[in-house]
Amino acid sequence: MARLPGFAVALLVGMMFVAADVEELIHKLKSKDNDERRAAAKALAVAGTEAKPALSALTQALKDNDRFVRRFAAQALGQIGPDAKAVVPDLAALLKNGKEQKEVQEAAATALGKIGKPSVATLSAAVKDAKLDVLARKAAANALAEIGPDAREAIPSLIGAIKPPLPLKGKAATPAADIRAEAITALGKIATTNDKDALDALQTVIDEKARNNVRRLASDALKAIKERK
Repeated sequence: MARLPGFAVALLVGMMFVAADVEELIHKLKSKDNDERRAAAKALAVAGTEAKPALSALTQALKDNDRFVRRFAAQALGQIGPDAKAVVPDLAALLKNGKEQKEVQEAAATALGKIGKPSVATLSAAVKDAKLDVLARKAAANALAEIGPDAREAIPSLIGAIKPPLPLKGKAATPAADIRAEAITALGKIATTNDKDALDALQTVIDEKARNNVRRLASDALKAIKERK
């Protein structure tokens, strides 16, 4: 019988350990001790898809009174991936909560990106929500970029995010929240050559007197789209 390499044995033992400990970690998520709940949520994030039995407990932890527990619970749900699609509304509520800590909102957006296509509508709405903190909107755009071509539904929102602000009547233009870089990068990973509006929007950025790094990103995105088969 062939022997497994040492790293393979370690990986197998680690997976068995995670599977055996998930129930204990679920129990610790209900502890009265903040540190214990934080550690449990963080460990479940490390467990990845093995933490699927903890879905319900992690969803409840998104409402924990400790921001670190909420953050780590969101991260754990993201690591579970598409199998966590049922919690998209809960993560969406966390992302859209204007009173929430920015790090928690970012964790929620990142988790939604890892869950994938079921999150596109939520992330698309976040990108164009001017009431949201700019960091949350950037995280939403980055999450859409991670989803890639399955996020084509979000293209109109991303185009809107890269357009320069229009001047108000009798007033100078008010700068929009600067999420252009993230939106441009996302378009480069999502759009195809059939998305003429996206191509035109990126070309407009290249032609305008935008910052050099923004023009470069738009040029790279346009190139990536044209090279994608």
